[in-house]
Amino acid sequence: VKFPALLGGVTAASGPEWLVLGRAFVEYVREGVSTPTNISNDGDPSLVRSIYGDLAALSIPEETFFQTVLMSSGHCAALVRHDFLYLDLYDAPWRTSPNSDFPFQSPRPLNITHLPEIARDEPWFVRKIDDSLAPSVMFRAFLDET
Repeated sequence: VKFPALLGGVTAASGPEWLVLGRAFVEYVREGVSTPTNISNDGDPSLVRSIYGDLAALSIPEETFFQTVLMSSGHCAALVRHDFLYLDLYDAPWRTSPNSDFPFQSPRPLNITHLPEIARDEPWFVRKIDDSLAPSVMFRAFLDET
């Protein structure tokens, strides 16, 4: 079996590693990873350590760890559903890699035509700017000036 069994009562979640975390949640995670493993789902920080141990086998655990801990703890009540990351996945092909546990899409390089959507969404992060492509270089220069 490639993936470990999920702990009982844990809500599996995944997403980009580009996220914004509140101080209380970060402290909960910090305390939890330093707590000995004791499988519990009653708000005990040992839940964090148990999830950490289960996800350590994944090649990209940071796309699953924080999201799973958040959705499986009382901190999920403070979740703000807002996409802080802008990327263009429209018609991006699905790919596989020996370095990834799951199929994934690689975002298309951004260029100046993406500006209206970026202005509308007001993201804190944008991805992907490819410095080997002239349209992306021009886009980066524009962003750096504003």
